[in-house]
Amino acid sequence: MWVITMKVKKILSLLIISLISISVLGCSNIRENKVKSNSTKYKIYEIKDVEFYDEGITQAIEEVGVFNNMTDASKKYKICEDILNNENKDKVTVVVKFKIENNNDFTITNYTSVRPFVTNTGEVGDLIEDNIYDVNIDAKESNEGYAVFNLVKTTVDELKNLKMWWIVGHNNGTDNYDDDYCNDIKFNIELK
Repeated sequence: MWVITMKVKKILSLLIISLISISVLGCSNIRENKVKSNSTKYKIYEIKDVEFYDEGITQAIEEVGVFNNMTDASKKYKICEDILNNENKDKVTVVVKFKIENNNDFTITNYTSVRPFVTNTGEVGDLIEDNIYDVNIDAKESNEGYAVFNLVKTTVDELKNLKMWWIVGHNNGTDNYDDDYCNDIKFNIELK
């Protein structure tokens, strides 16, 4: 009787292990397929440690969304919905979300101008919009904004990094235009 009980326990143990293995493999395949199906439509990257600090302002890139077309991008980002038109609706769309922090003790009027970026494929992004944030930022406050680009030669899966130029200026908290601050910043953004 004891031998039969041991055999039954072994069989049950093997059966349970088999079921767990099948469940784990089945779940991993489902997750893998979801990633594959989204890889050609869009990718959203959370960006860390891409920032620049100078003259009491921190400029940081927070997120990059890469979409197969602007129509899909408009479902995620309101800015794309606002600028969507027939000319750019079917183009690969890159949305760069940035944050501006005013670490000064005074309100600044910040002027940010995003220049076209260059991709790892050598394509220059066509800037659609870059002025979606509040330019007046109170002392010790922050604000977020977006820059939207179109690509015509690079696919969602081909885009691995971009080099972005950004001109930043502010009025140093004074009405005297002679002491305004301006700097040309370069960001290298790895998408992984």
